[in-house]
Amino acid sequence: MYQCEHCPVYVSETKKTLMAGVQTPVRVIWHVRKARTEGRGCNAAARTFAKAKHTSLAWASTFAALHQVRCL
Repeated sequence: MYQCEHCPVYVSETKKTLMAGVQTPVRVIWHVRKARTEGRGCNAAARTFAKAKHTSLAWASTFAALHQVRCL
């Protein structure tokens, strides 16, 4: 969180990004998504990282808009 030097307004560095409003640390989201892409099921990934299944699915739909870079 950052505070404006001229007024009492606080601003988050993730404001107006895909991460806006997400309270879970990025590293946890990264581990869950990585486990899913490596073949672990949705329920297994959610249990392993102590997150709800619907949270994992919400992250998947949120980050689906990102384009994957392919190695040539």
